[in-house]
Amino acid sequence: NHLMSGMDAGPYGAGPGSARRAGRAGPLRVVLASQAERGYGFAMSSPTAPISVFVWPLKVSEARFRALEAVLNDAERERFEATSLPERAREFVIARGTARHLLGAKLGVSPERVKLAVNTHGRPCLVGSDRSDLDFNISHSGGYAAMVVSEAGCCGIDIEAERSLTPTLWGAALSEPEKNALAGLSDADKTAGLFRRWVAKEAILKGIGTGLGGHWRDMVISVTPDDARRPAARCTIRLEGDRWPPTKGGSWQVRGFDVAERLSGAVAVQSTDTGLTLAVQPVDPNADS
Repeated sequence: NHLMSGMDAGPYGAGPGSARRAGRAGPLRVVLASQAERGYGFAMSSPTAPISVFVWPLKVSEARFRALEAVLNDAERERFEATSLPERAREFVIARGTARHLLGAKLGVSPERVKLAVNTHGRPCLVGSDRSDLDFNISHSGGYAAMVVSEAGCCGIDIEAERSLTPTLWGAALSEPEKNALAGLSDADKTAGLFRRWVAKEAILKGIGTGLGGHWRDMVISVTPDDARRPAARCTIRLEGDRWPPTKGGSWQVRGFDVAERLSGAVAVQSTDTGLTLAVQPVDPNADS
């Protein structure tokens, strides 16, 4: 995600495998509090919905690319220039520049005047805004970017393109109950089942934003085997235990959606409102918001 892929750590250490690098200090207690309603995909709601998801392709004209680069701040431009892979660097500019346009429209300011910073774990956040109720998060994978903007609580988003299932990936991303649930499925359905859990878990960890990633196998996303090819279940996850920051514990709402074929996404919002829905909106990155 972001400028990471495969088995590398995701943003601020949230990728599968980071537990092996950071060391495991005991299990996190993650309790599936409610999954009575099995809604899948996304519910299109009004434009005023508190949870908005924007999705756009990471391809623009050269002129548009330069225009998006021009709205970046100094730190973002340094990150772009320091990225060794040209394709990844270009994707970062398109993702961040488009996000600035969307956030600027929400805040009523020009994209270059949107004040963004990153915390010590690399999570981007708004600063210097009177909209303390507003949170956002960005992800990109498989040639697409997605951003969630929440007025209902802290949020995280992840999208992941499916890739070949390997023993390392299987072992790093899934808990034992999840492996057992997927064990009897075809390879294609196992892969789909893994990635729909992946995006749900990373969305939560990105919403927390404190570098507590890596404990993927301690998080259990319960689903039925026949749901393997669908997006992550609509459910409530309750985070308990002293490893979570006091302000980040409690209930998180998880909602799944599809970006494209074999490209799954999930949003997590810190909220007790089980009725939250997503307003998913396609964006043309070549046009001003």
